[in-house]
Amino acid sequence: MPARQRILEIVLQSPRRTLIVALILAVAALYPVSKLDISTSRKALVSPDHPVQANLMRFQSRFASTDIPILVAQGGEEKARRDALSDACQQIQRALELTEAKVFCRITPSKLAPIALSQSWDLTGGLIEATEDIESMDSFVSEGWEAWFPFVARRARTAVMQTQLSLFEPDQAREKLENAYDLLSALEGGSRALEAHSRGEDPFSDLLDSPPEGIDRAGFLTSPDGQALLAPLLIEFESDEIGSFRPTIEAIRGVLTEVSAKSSKDVSLGVTGIPALNVDEYRSIERGLWQSSIATTLGILCLFWLGFRSIGTILIAFIPLGLGVILTLSGTQMHFGGLNLITSSFISILLGLGIDLPVHWLSRVRESQQDGQSVKAAIKDAQINAGRGIITGTLTTTLCFLTLARSEFTAFAELGIITALGLILMLATTFTLLPAAQVLLPGRPSLNETTWFSKLLTKYTEFVVRNPKVILGLGLILSIAGITVFKDLGFHYRYLDFVPKDTESARLLAKFEESKSSGVNQATVEVSSIEEGRRLSQQLKTLKTVASVSGLHDFYFEPTPERISTLKKFFEKFQAPTDIPLKPIPSFSNVELYETTISQLIKSARFGSLLASRLAPDTQTQWKELEQALNARLENVRSRQADYAASLQVLSQHTESYLRRALEPLQKFNNTGDWHGVTPPNHLAHRYQSKDLESVALVVTPQEDIWQGASAARFIEEVKLKAPQIAGFATMLYEHSKMVISGFQLGALIASLLVIALLWFDFRSLRDALTCLLPLMMGWCWMFVGMQVFGLELNVANIVVLPLILGIGVDTSVHIMHRVREEERLHTQASLSIVILGTGRAVLFAALTTMVGFAGLTVADNGAMKSLGFLMVLAILSTLGSSLIVLPAWLSLRRVKL
Repeated sequence: MPARQRILEIVLQSPRRTLIVALILAVAALYPVSKLDISTSRKALVSPDHPVQANLMRFQSRFASTDIPILVAQGGEEKARRDALSDACQQIQRALELTEAKVFCRITPSKLAPIALSQSWDLTGGLIEATEDIESMDSFVSEGWEAWFPFVARRARTAVMQTQLSLFEPDQAREKLENAYDLLSALEGGSRALEAHSRGEDPFSDLLDSPPEGIDRAGFLTSPDGQALLAPLLIEFESDEIGSFRPTIEAIRGVLTEVSAKSSKDVSLGVTGIPALNVDEYRSIERGLWQSSIATTLGILCLFWLGFRSIGTILIAFIPLGLGVILTLSGTQMHFGGLNLITSSFISILLGLGIDLPVHWLSRVRESQQDGQSVKAAIKDAQINAGRGIITGTLTTTLCFLTLARSEFTAFAELGIITALGLILMLATTFTLLPAAQVLLPGRPSLNETTWFSKLLTKYTEFVVRNPKVILGLGLILSIAGITVFKDLGFHYRYLDFVPKDTESARLLAKFEESKSSGVNQATVEVSSIEEGRRLSQQLKTLKTVASVSGLHDFYFEPTPERISTLKKFFEKFQAPTDIPLKPIPSFSNVELYETTISQLIKSARFGSLLASRLAPDTQTQWKELEQALNARLENVRSRQADYAASLQVLSQHTESYLRRALEPLQKFNNTGDWHGVTPPNHLAHRYQSKDLESVALVVTPQEDIWQGASAARFIEEVKLKAPQIAGFATMLYEHSKMVISGFQLGALIASLLVIALLWFDFRSLRDALTCLLPLMMGWCWMFVGMQVFGLELNVANIVVLPLILGIGVDTSVHIMHRVREEERLHTQASLSIVILGTGRAVLFAALTTMVGFAGLTVADNGAMKSLGFLMVLAILSTLGSSLIVLPAWLSLRRVKL
C-alpha cells in the first residue's frame, strides 16, 4: 500500500484528532508569524556578499546617499514659482529642524563664496594680477569698500585701456575688449542686485548673467525643459527602509499643502525623488494587496459556488490552504527572518497555485459520489486515482520554483524557496486536513449536474475527434509564430514605472529625471583625490557612451607649478595668510563714493563702445546697452540715496564672512600645494566627498537611455575599463536586472530538465512524458504571441512567469494523461468523452480558479502586481488552451476513442 494511502487510513480513522493536531500546529505557528516583518529595503533584495552589491553598499556606506527628496515647483509665472519654492524651503527647514545647508533651494552668495575663487583660475589669477601694485594687502583688505570701490573703478578703466594699447594687434585687442566687457557686465549685474535690494526686492533675481545648464538667472535649479524649479533636500536617512523616510516625506507633503494654499493658484508644489517614489510605491502595494485580495477572494468564491454549489465545500477547500499559508509564514520567519518587497508577494502566488489541489481532489470526490459511493469511499477513490496526478503536478511546480534558488538576485532565490515550501505544505494539508474535514464537516458537493455544460463538453469532444489534424495544424502555426516573435520581445528595465502614473512623485519624476542634479540614471566612481578625479574624468569623457563627468575638480582649478608659485607670492603680501583680514572690515554706507564709482564705470563703458566701433562693430550695440544700464543705475542712486545707504550697510555687514569663506580653500591650497583636505560647501560635499573626507566621487552621466538594456551594458562595460569600481543607480538597475534575467534563463532551463525527469519517473514512459510536454511547449509559444498582441513586456516583476508556467502548464496535461492511463487500465482503451467530462472539467475549473487568483492582481494600482497578473492570466490561458485543445486532438489520432 502506498504511503499516501496508509496516511489516509489513519486520517479517516481519526479525523477529529487530525484536525486538533492541525489546530495546535496553527496556533503554535502564530507566534513566529506575529514577529514577521516585511523589509522594504532595496539593498536587502541582493545578498551583500555578491561582488556588485558589495561594491554598491561600500560606496553608499562611504558617501552620502543621492536618494534624497526633491521639491518641485511648476506652473504660474516665473516669480510666483520662485516665491512659492523659497517659502516652501523655509517652512520645511523649520518643520524638519534642518540647517540651511541641508535645504538646497537656490545658489546664493553664501553657497558661491567657498568656490568663488577656487573654481576658475581666470578669475583668481585676474584678481592677483590686478592687485600686483598694492604693497600692503592687509591694509587694502581691512579698509573694505572704502578702498574697494575706487579699486573696482580703476580696474575697469585699466581693462578698457589695455584694449587701446593693443590696437596694433587686432586679435589680441578684440580679446582684451571682450574681457573688459565681461568685467563691466559683471559689475553692472552687481549694481543691479544692489538696486533690487534697496527696493526691498530679491537682490539675486538676476544673479547669474550666463548661468550653466540646469540653473536659472536667480540661482534656482531647473528641470531640463526650464518649466519647473527643483530644490534637493540633502537629508541623510538612517536606512532605505520605508519606515526611515516615510514620516519625513509625509511631513514635507503636509508643509507643501499649507504653502500651496497661500501661494499663487497657478503654481503647484510637490515632492519626488527616490524616497518619495518608494513611499508612493509602498502605498500602492499596500492598496494593491487589499484590492487584489478582495477581487481574488470574491472571484474564487463565485467559481467555487458555480462548480460545487455548496458553501460548506468552499470552507473545506480553504482549510488546507489557510494552514499551509500559516505554516509557510512561520517557516519563513524562522529561516529568513522576515519577508522583503519581492517575497511578500508569495501569498498571492501560493494561493493562486495551491487552490488547484483541493479543486482536483474535490472534483474527483464528487465524481465518485455521483457513481453512488459513500463519502469515505469517494475519498479513498480520489486518493487512489487523482492523488498521483496531484502529487506530480505539485512537484513539477515546486521544482520549477526551487530552480530560482540559484538566482544571484537573492530576493527571487528566497521567493523560490518560500513558495516551494508552501506548495509542499499545502500538498501535505490537502492529503490530511481535506479528507478529515470532509468526513466531519457539512458541505458536501452538490450531486446535480449542469446539463447544458455537460452537453457543451460533449459537443466539444466530438469536434476535436472529427478535426484533430486541423487543430494540430493551427496550433503548430501559432507556435511557430510564437517562436518568431519571441526574439523581438523586450525586457522593461524601468521599474520606476511600477509606481502608479497618477501619483505625485511619478508625475514629477518626468520633470527632473534627466537633470544632472537629480542623481537618477547616473553612475558613480570613487577616486582617492581631486586630481585623480580630474585625470580620470578626462579619460571618461573620451568614451562614446559618456555624456558628461562631474566632480570636485570642476570647482577647483588645476594646480600647475606656475599657479602655485603665483599664489604663494600673493599670500606673502599678507602678515598672516591664514587669518585674512587681520582687522574687522568697517561698516560702509558712503553713497557718494558708490555714485562716483558708477560714474567712472559709465566713462569706461563709453570708451569701450568707441573702441568697439573700430575693433568689433558687431558688439557696439551691447556696449551702448551696457552704458545705458549703468546710467539708469546712476540716476536711481541719485534719487534714492537713503535707500542705498541702508543697502550698502547690509552689504558691508556680510562682506567679512563671505571674504573669509572665499579665501579659505585658497589658503589651504597655498599650505599644501594641492586641494586635498579642502572642505567643499555642503551641497558639493554631499554629492562628491566621502564622509571620512579621504576620497571623492565622480558622477558619470550616460549618453544613451540607461533604461535600455543594450545601452546600459555598453555604458557600464566601457566605463569599467577605465574605472572597475563603478557603482551608483545606473549600474544598480542594470546589474540587478541582469541578475534577474540570467537567473530566470538558467532556472527555466533547469526546470525544463527536471520536469522531463519527473514526468518520466511518474509515467515510466518516455512517450507519455513527451506527450505531456507537447501542449506545454505549444502553450508557451502561444503566450509569446499573446504578449505581442497585447503589448506586454517582461520585467523584473513578471519574469517569474517563465519558469513558473512550466510547472503550472504541465500540471493540466499530467492530470489528463493520468486519467487516460486510468481509463486504459479499466477499459483497455480510454474514452475521450469520459476523460473530458471528468478530469477535463476539473482541469478547466482548477485553471480558472488559478487564473482568477492571479487576475485579482490586475485590479491593483501597483504596476508590478498588475504586470504579473496580466502575464500569469495570459500564460495560464495559453497552456490551458493547449492542454484542452492540442492534447485531446493528439490523443484522438491514435490512442483514445470518442
